Amino acid sequence: MEKRIVTFLVLLLAGSIATFACNYTYTVIDAAGNAQRISEGETAILQQGGEYTLQMVYVENHRNCTVSPDQTLYLLDGSRWRVARDTQPLILTSPPDWEEPRSRTHSGEFPFVANVSGTWTLEVVRVCDRGGYTGEIHFEVQL
Repeated sequence: MEKRIVTFLVLLLAGSIATFACNYTYTVIDAAGNAQRISEGETAILQQGGEYTLQMVYVENHRNCTVSPDQTLYLLDGSRWRVARDTQPLILTSPPDWEEPRSRTHSGEFPFVANVSGTWTLEVVRVCDRGGYTGEIHFEVQL
């Protein structure tokens, strides 16, 4: 009986934590329109010099979110991912374009060029008092 109660409490706690965070999905689209969906922590394989669009979709799991997409931090190997910064291995070619296709759902597109071969980490950080979000995806740029 005690084991059931502990299991129930763990599931209840896990469910309540998830309801206060945002859920993200990531898709990398190449210039030919081929899409590669990657989950948090996974790696997308890219070709050096290739042009890509990273599509991010996030769903707020709570109401009345006060953090806009523009307030989210995008850190490429620890530095802010900024437009036309040619010192970064993935060059963002224009600012992200955000839409809200449904209530509490946001979709953004980040066009970029895979400039330098290697493995790079993009960290997405949303800070709020309802759990926010922190997640990483990786890009392996091959010659």
